[in-house]
Amino acid sequence: MLVVLQIGISASTMLHGATYNPEMMRSTDPRDRQVAFSLAFTTGTVMSVIASVVGGLLPRLFARFGASPVTGLRLTLVVGAALILASTAVFIRLREYHDGSGEQAVDATCSVQSEPEVTSSWKRFAFRYAVINVIIGFGAGLSIPYLNLYFADRFHASTVIVGNLFAMSNVVLTVGVLLAPWLVRRAGLLRTIGATVGGSLVFLVIMAFTHNIIIAALAFWMRAGLMMCSTPVTDKFCLELVPPNKRSVAHNIFQMAWTGSWAVSTALGAGSSRRQGLLCPWS
Repeated sequence: MLVVLQIGISASTMLHGATYNPEMMRSTDPRDRQVAFSLAFTTGTVMSVIASVVGGLLPRLFARFGASPVTGLRLTLVVGAALILASTAVFIRLREYHDGSGEQAVDATCSVQSEPEVTSSWKRFAFRYAVINVIIGFGAGLSIPYLNLYFADRFHASTVIVGNLFAMSNVVLTVGVLLAPWLVRRAGLLRTIGATVGGSLVFLVIMAFTHNIIIAALAFWMRAGLMMCSTPVTDKFCLELVPPNKRSVAHNIFQMAWTGSWAVSTALGAGSSRRQGLLCPWS
């Protein structure tokens, strides 16, 4: 039953992802899109951190009222489901923004002067970017899920230390995403994507070879900040090159390419870890 429920959650997440970014593209002015994408991504990240903390505290709270550990976890899941349902009600009440003249402030069917041109070979571009997502997702699946084991096994870090490292990583990640619009204005969109993604790989390599926990922690934080900084920038750039009526399909293909390769590589990494030790994906 839990597996079936998880499949349903994953499917609904994919449907949400397939529509949310294209709707952001349609409902925002091209000049404000980078800020909108960055703020949306930052809000989601911050709320995920808060939800993780609350999710850890709620079972203890329910236990004080006499609930068993299993009942406390179940009630916590019910609270999470209620919050998701509440967000659905908010989405339903959203309406398109109109200015004082009665016309839409942003209309996907109209030509906007600052709207980047859709590439004529957008299908070829979408295929190439999907291949890139497969490669990145495969590499991420071999390393990112094992970061907590990396610190615990190589540096013998306690659970508290690992938790603090990840908490600080979320702070750096948030700062990086908020800096994305400024970087795009200063260096340009493509240079920002190239510099942040390339820089994150450099720090990932440093983590693989260092045996100093301070250097590893700094590299871990910088990798998170740089990699996540590029995410809203890349999402906006890729969807701008796709025709408006194809953006939902294209975005879903990009997501499937990334998550599919992530799932395969994570399974391979788990198998190699069982055979050769926890640090095998990082060896």
